[in-house]
Amino acid sequence: MGGLKLMRAPHDGDATFLSARGWAISGITLGFLTWQVIFMMIGGEWFGMWMSKQWYGLQTAFYFFVTFLLVLIYLVMADDENGRPATPHRTS
Repeated sequence: MGGLKLMRAPHDGDATFLSARGWAISGITLGFLTWQVIFMMIGGEWFGMWMSKQWYGLQTAFYFFVTFLLVLIYLVMADDENGRPATPHRTS
């Protein structure tokens, strides 16, 4: 839902973008916690998923975990004066 709102936000104005960014941050935080807690901690450590060759999913869970983390860091980075993520300026 946050991703869809972010895709529509550039056409709707700054307030809509900030609202959409809030939805995206909430969703990615939930995804981050889901993959970290359920798959990496509970599945990996408690159930010993790392011992099974057939049900080993920790590496895949780690990829999701890192992807969520990187996107979350990008979304919460410092903003410019319009409330949008800061982007580098080109110099000619």
